[in-house]
Amino acid sequence: PIVFFDGAGGRCSGTVRWLLRHDRKGTLCFAPIQGETFRQLEHPDKPEGLNTMVVLDEGGLYLFSDSSLRMFWHLGGVWRLMAQAGALVPRFIRNPVYRLIAANRYRIAGRVERCEVPSDADRTRMLP
Repeated sequence: PIVFFDGAGGRCSGTVRWLLRHDRKGTLCFAPIQGETFRQLEHPDKPEGLNTMVVLDEGGLYLFSDSSLRMFWHLGGVWRLMAQAGALVPRFIRNPVYRLIAANRYRIAGRVERCEVPSDADRTRMLP
């Protein structure tokens, strides 16, 4: 699975750091939405803007709150249970909250000028 994130957003960069710490099995790979991997992605649901994190896996392309739930799903264990519980909240409630946070992400978490350099162990999970 690939998590596409806004490489300029502090919140998304923070999310990637958090996922790297909690993904003990090394399941997830990461790529910036501004990067080549996302540019080359051909999928009918591919978003145009940078207002969401995107998860691509064997189940499809996940956007907005579904992408967050899918990230937790891939972490397994208690995180998977949290994803299942979160999925019980209807999308018409989850997505507006997600969009509100995404629209204000630079105000909430700031903007980063450059991505944090990953450790050698994490570098293999970063895609262009």
